[in-house]
Amino acid sequence: GHDFPIIAMGLVFRDRDSFRSEAHVIITEPFRWEDQLRAGVSDREAVRELTQRIERAMRSVTLNLAQWEDEPVVRAAEAVWSAEFGAAEDAAARIARLGIATAALQALRSGGDPAWRDVAAELKTLARDLRQLDLSPATLNDDTGFGEAIGWSVSRIPLLVALPISLSGALLYWFPKWVTSRAAALLAKAEGPDALVTYRILVGGVAFLVWFLIVAMAVGVVAGPAWGALAFLVQPFWAFGALAVGERRAQAWEAVRRFVLRRTERPRLDALRERQRRLADRLRLLFEQVRTAAT
Repeated sequence: GHDFPIIAMGLVFRDRDSFRSEAHVIITEPFRWEDQLRAGVSDREAVRELTQRIERAMRSVTLNLAQWEDEPVVRAAEAVWSAEFGAAEDAAARIARLGIATAALQALRSGGDPAWRDVAAELKTLARDLRQLDLSPATLNDDTGFGEAIGWSVSRIPLLVALPISLSGALLYWFPKWVTSRAAALLAKAEGPDALVTYRILVGGVAFLVWFLIVAMAVGVVAGPAWGALAFLVQPFWAFGALAVGERRAQAWEAVRRFVLRRTERPRLDALRERQRRLADRLRLLFEQVRTAAT
C-alpha cells in the first residue's frame, strides 16, 4: 500500500571469471511510482508500466550487450583505447568507456557498415596474442628498467615467508576447488556465462564447508575432539590466506615473466605495439563515424 522507492544497482566486474575480481557498483537515484499505486496486482497495464520503469533503471547501470560474444570485443576496444590514448584510470571512467564502446558496436552493426567486423576480428586476435604472452594492451606499452625490477623484487621477499602457507593450502584444498569449478561450469551451461560466478559461490559454499568438516573430523580422530574443533575454526582463514598469497605469487611470476620477455622478444613486442597503434587509430575513426551519424 506504499510507493516505496526503487533503486537499481548494477555490478560491472573487471574479470567476472576470476575469484575476488574487482567490481564497481553503480547505483541509480531512487524513483517512485505513486501514479501506479492505486492499481491492483491484477492490473496488467500497471504491472507492465512499472516493469518497464525498472528495466530502464537497470539498463542505466549495466552493460547492455546484444549478445555475450560482444563482451570480449567491447572490453578489448576499451583496453586498447585506454592504453593508446591515455584515458582516465578510475572505475567510473572505465565503465563509461565500456558503455560507449557497447553503444558504438550496436550502432555500427545496425548501420550495415561491414568495417566494424574487421576491427572486431582484429581486436579478438590482438587480445588472444597478448593473452598468450600474459600481457594486456596497457602492459604491452610498459617498459621496466633494471633498477626498478631489482627494487620490485626486493619488495616481494616477504612472499617467500608466506610461501609454505600458499603451497600447503593449494594441496589441501585442491579437491573442493576442483569440485566447485567443475560443478559450477556444468550448472551454468544452460544459463550462460553470466550465471557462472553465482554457481561458483553457491557450490563453493557447500563444497568447502563439507571439506572443512571432513578435515576437522579426520584431525579429531587422530588428535582428539579439541584439535578437531580447532582445525574446523582455523581452516577458513587458512584457505583464504593461501588463496591471497597464491594470487600474489602468480602476479609476481607474471611480472618476472614479462620483464624477461621484454628483453628476449623485442621484435615480436614491437610488432604487437605497432598493430595496437594501428588498431587504436581505426577505433577512433569508427567512434567518430558513430558520433557523426548520431548528430
